[in-house]
Amino acid sequence: MKTEKLIVSNMKCMGCANAVKTGLSSIQGVTSVEVDLPTATVIVSYNDD
Repeated sequence: MKTEKLIVSNMKCMGCANAVKTGLSSIQGVTSVEVDLPTATVIVSYNDD
């Protein structure tokens, strides 16, 4: 499993945060998505097989 930290520069509201989380969670192999709105970062864990 791998984990990546992403910066989402225009994520400014909960609606945006939820859209990012929903979109990333729908990708096959993604196991976890943690969104931090105040820092505009997302931590994504996924299977690298």
